[in-house]
Amino acid sequence: LFIALLFFLYLINMYKSFHIETYGCQMNVADSELISGMLIKEGLKPSKDILDSKPLPLEYPQSFPKYRFYGNNIKIMIDEAVKWDNSDKKDALIFTIANHMKKCFLNWNKDNVEDQVIFEHLYELSDSKIDIKNSNIELLDSSVLIRTKKKFSNKKYPKKNNKNRKRY
Repeated sequence: LFIALLFFLYLINMYKSFHIETYGCQMNVADSELISGMLIKEGLKPSKDILDSKPLPLEYPQSFPKYRFYGNNIKIMIDEAVKWDNSDKKDALIFTIANHMKKCFLNWNKDNVEDQVIFEHLYELSDSKIDIKNSNIELLDSSVLIRTKKKFSNKKYPKKNNKNRKRY
């Protein structure tokens, strides 16, 4: 470590410039600025080619699902279900995935959806590996999947209507 530090100092003195690359969170940027300030106080200059260059663009994972309303997690769950051996657990997983797909569909569209549409989408998203189009499986009813929010109170007894109370 000491030899590497001496070599680093030798290179810095030889070129009289420095270059610091920062990756990660804001604390790394703050530390880099601190070190940069210390090096500038020692008489070194930041390298000009780095100062003039534009930052590298960040590469984000791009996925453009065919059915956006299902989300990316559905595709991951379907891929996992395809890997499983044929058993009752796999059938239950496929049934659960199909119900979740129906729920996601209803969140976006608010109309009733036929089970056959969900089965077709499941067939497409699994690359023709899960085929339950001709089965007699019935998914849960739309009213069960999408529940309306009701206002609940923490009180044991509901508030009484005091309209008929005497006021003095």
